[in-house]
Formats: sequence, C-alpha cells, structure tokens
Amino acid sequence: HLETLTKVDIVGNQRLCEGVRSFLKDWSRGEKEKVKSYEGMLSYALEGKPASSDLYVFRLCGRIIGLYIVGRLSEQACGLYCAITSRDYKGQTETLDVRTFNLLVHAGYRKVLIGGSENKGVFQYLRKFRCSLRSCDAHSVLYSTEREHGLVLDNLSD
Repeated sequence: HLETLTKVDIVGNQRLCEGVRSFLKDWSRGEKEKVKSYEGMLSYALEGKPASSDLYVFRLCGRIIGLYIVGRLSEQACGLYCAITSRDYKGQTETLDVRTFNLLVHAGYRKVLIGGSENKGVFQYLRKFRCSLRSCDAHSVLYSTEREHGLVLDNLSD
C-alpha cells in the first residue's frame, strides 16, 4: 500500500521528521554536500511559512521511498526543488513523479518549474510524461537571478 504524507502530517511529528532525515542520509550514500543541500531545503519546508512550500513523502509498507519538496512561486506556479526516490523498485521514480504532478495539479498549480540537473536529460525525461501532464505545464529551467518571481526561468526546451 502506497501512502502519501503531506507537510500537515509531518510537521510536529518528531518520528516522521527523523524518518525523513534518515531517508535523506541513506539516499545520499554519505555524500555530505548532497545531505547539506537537501537538508537546507527540508528544514525550510518544515519550518518555513506554511503557504511558501509543500512537502510530499511517500511510504510503502511503512517505509519511506520518496521525498518531494515544492516551493510556491505564485498562486498557480511552483518550483519542484527536490524529487528523491529510493532505488528499490524499477519504475518507482516515474510512478512517484506522476503521482506528485497529479497532487500539484489538484493543489491548484498549473505550472511546475523543474530545476536542479539543468541538462537536456531533464527535458527529455519530462517528455515521457506529456500525456500525463495535459492540465499542467512542466518545464525544466535554469536558475539565475531576478526576472520572474525573483528567479530567471529559462526554458531549456527552446
């Protein structure tokens, strides 16, 4: 049974917060820079203003298998800053990505800006989901300084 936990379920639940942090450390395989980077995002999502970010944690049989951190850019646009899945099952990443995109659409987002890897592979990966994302515009983006929502968002598909 795949369970979806949100920020509401996690904030204030010490055991779940520790479980998410433990999942992050296991996923990073000891790479301190990865842990530091994602730990900052996680802390912001857990401690920041309630409306500024969303957090989705997926558990299978009580075990965390996915962590997604989303920042609100506007009423209908968000940035997907963290999309981490365990390496346990074939197709797991795609399944959790589609589920997350659907959760974002149901939350009212119509534009999902995806950064991080900033390479052509991200755009090609997103193309696989075109038929699943008809009600949501997903783009891989480059991060820089200010232009839109305080960020420069350049579509890599151009």
